Amino acid sequence: MSSKPDGHRISSRLDGVEAARGIAAVLVAMVHATGLSYSSRPDAGLPFGGLFLFAHAGVDFFFVLSGFIIYRVHRGDIGSPHRLSRYAWRRFVRIYPTYWIILAGFGLLLLYSPEKDPSVTSLGNTIASTFLLPRFQRPIIPNAWTLRHELIFYVLFGLLILNRHLGRILLAIWAALIAWNVTVTMWAGAPFFGGLLGYLPFRIFNLEFFFGMGVALLLGRRAVWCPRLLLLVGVVIFLGDGLLESFGPHVPIEWPPRHLG
Repeated sequence: MSSKPDGHRISSRLDGVEAARGIAAVLVAMVHATGLSYSSRPDAGLPFGGLFLFAHAGVDFFFVLSGFIIYRVHRGDIGSPHRLSRYAWRRFVRIYPTYWIILAGFGLLLLYSPEKDPSVTSLGNTIASTFLLPRFQRPIIPNAWTLRHELIFYVLFGLLILNRHLGRILLAIWAALIAWNVTVTMWAGAPFFGGLLGYLPFRIFNLEFFFGMGVALLLGRRAVWCPRLLLLVGVVIFLGDGLLESFGPHVPIEWPPRHLG
């Protein structure tokens, strides 16, 4: 909490962000529910006529949100190497303990219902899945693929804390290479970087971290112009893009304009 000069207290928590986080989580749950329902009863068709096919956009929102929160919370740490250990510990606690508990529970389930593809639970993939190491193969818990992207972002932001100038250079190079890969994908129909590079560090999702950091930067400078209008325009674009995906012409799931929209 902080105080205004007139004595009124204001909350440092952004209620709009908290609400949007909940909406995004519901969207992700709905797209998975849609897939599970259709796979179990394809004759019944898609639930709600396929309305929630676009709801994986909640994942995109979480990538933007991660960039926003990391910059907003740790911008004061940038260029302060003595704060790196605190940053690293907070990022570790944020991800690994809860993830390991869920992974252990999932592992117990696999004892009774093994994976159809034994390579998923191979020793190499088990180690990579446990520590969220870069690997082209999906992790044992499929949804943990997002955490691998998070860790790359955490490491590069950590370099920004270690050395402001080095971190800026590396983040700028990373953003440029992602943008290049996305541009080539859009115009040529195939990514410039193949294999693990295209699958993980230069994938379009990583560009969304920069969107989030940009919003945090503008908010910190009080440089957001007509916020209510921007909110309205953003909601219209988000929902319009979603309806177009759910009911419009089919395009690849990672088609860049749709993700950017």
